Amino acid sequence: QTLFNQFCRDFVEQLLNTLQGGELTPQVAAGRLSFGGIGGFWKRFAAVLIDVIILFVIGFIMSPAFSDDTAGSILGIIIAWLYFASMESSSKQGTPGKMALGIKVTGLNSERIGFGRATGRHFAKFLSTISLLIGYIMAAFTGKKQALHDIIAGTLVINK
Repeated sequence: QTLFNQFCRDFVEQLLNTLQGGELTPQVAAGRLSFGGIGGFWKRFAAVLIDVIILFVIGFIMSPAFSDDTAGSILGIIIAWLYFASMESSSKQGTPGKMALGIKVTGLNSERIGFGRATGRHFAKFLSTISLLIGYIMAAFTGKKQALHDIIAGTLVINK
């Protein structure tokens, strides 16, 4: 109970500091998130499935316009990048899949991330993929449920 009281005291102090223009310290943000706020592995997995279906439909609709496989592949990379980076850096902080599952992408202090960081997070997924998906599986076992690309980009996926 003493730890909880200390947490509350620190949180209120930091909240007042934030309202006056300061920022949350990583300790307070981490403490706040430890009370059930981190988005779990299976929620993230289901969100990715929804997003993959959406991207598949978009690609299927656009495929007749590109008979060249190279041009289609490049366009697919650009569409996926813009889809993830723009939506995760938007005011919604997530793709339709994440929104449907009630999770969002934030920085380590629960702040909204910018388009640059969302872009870095998206392309860091390449490393999560080429590691035989171990980069993704890490989210099931790390303390803050971070995948490799989250660790690289300094992001968290949290419950709304």
